[in-house]
Amino acid sequence: MLHELTVGEARLLCLLFPHLAGLDIDHVEDLGDAVQIVARTRTASLACRGCGVVSARVHDRYRRRLQDLACGGRPVQVVLAARRFGCGNPACPVATFAEQVPGLTTW
Repeated sequence: MLHELTVGEARLLCLLFPHLAGLDIDHVEDLGDAVQIVARTRTASLACRGCGVVSARVHDRYRRRLQDLACGGRPVQVVLAARRFGCGNPACPVATFAEQVPGLTTW
């Protein structure tokens, strides 16, 4: 069963999963034996992990499927829509870099 969240429900979800507080939660789905949370990042710009230059140039978008801690005895999967940014520094060896969500994704 698919459930679109109200603002209050999204806040409640972030109380249970504080590491999702920096994301926009699109919806939650009851899969019967598991729960799926569909979210997206909201970063406007990001510093390159190679040289530190801030970029707002989105190179690509992609989805990541992440296993989170179980809640109520049921596995929780976060489907995260994230972006790859392009570094604007021509001397930087890192051409593109992905957003990371503290507490959820890391390098």
